[in-house]
Amino acid sequence: MTLVTLVKYRPFQSAEIVLFANLLLSDMFVTAIADPMSIVAKTLGWNFFSLVQPLCVIIGTICTMSCVVSLLTIATIGVNRYLIVCHSHGFVGKRVQTITLTCIYGWAITVVSMTFFGFGRHGFNNKTHMCLLVQGPSTGSFMVFFVVVCLWTPMMATLLSYGNLYHRVTKSRQRILAVTNTFKSNRKRKTQGDSVQLAKTAFIIFSVFVICWFPISVLFLADRHGGVDPGISILLSTFAHIHPSLNFFVFYGTNKRFRNAVRGLLLRKPRHVVNNKSIATITTEM
Repeated sequence: MTLVTLVKYRPFQSAEIVLFANLLLSDMFVTAIADPMSIVAKTLGWNFFSLVQPLCVIIGTICTMSCVVSLLTIATIGVNRYLIVCHSHGFVGKRVQTITLTCIYGWAITVVSMTFFGFGRHGFNNKTHMCLLVQGPSTGSFMVFFVVVCLWTPMMATLLSYGNLYHRVTKSRQRILAVTNTFKSNRKRKTQGDSVQLAKTAFIIFSVFVICWFPISVLFLADRHGGVDPGISILLSTFAHIHPSLNFFVFYGTNKRFRNAVRGLLLRKPRHVVNNKSIATITTEM
């Protein structure tokens, strides 16, 4: 529903649509394939996947790639919001968007390719009872690389972007309140209000990702050689994979333009009616 809404009604800027759509496509794999197979793994265990081991490797590989793509996309959205709000430019234009997506998927493919050359391994994880990265002494180095480079580094870059964005917007609001209420000032407030509201939505999506994935990332490092109760691993891995299912509620709960678009989709309203209503709400979103 979120993907159809973004494509049909375009409640955000075109550059954001591409990034958010990419995030949703990545999340759809987790919710449509990885999560159901996780239920199978937790109920039937290794007895089922021992007969179809290549399937488990494929699911684990794409799941890792989906995680990397999702976090890099979220990080790109955060950096893009910072550039648009603070410097009046961002990742606009089809060529730039194509290059950005190519880099994201290129890095994700590079990471999962390492597992085919002995640096890490995908398969049935006895700790989490999922088709995922396999934990153990032989894969400890890859776990450190995956957590520090592929998870924590993009998280820190995104956090810095939103921190600078918050600081810049706070100073900007103080300046706007100090000037007269001219037409030019009103127009600037409308544009900035729309950008700031979208930044809030993107930041909450990022926060949900961190809340869901940070605990399991710490466990990956702490349990490289075993010893942690499998029940904790199962709980944290299940909690991490809830993240893609929450994005719709984040969109709907934090962005008025998206809410209008969803209602328009359900009520089958024409695009121009929804877009006009969305534009009218921009001034109230600050």
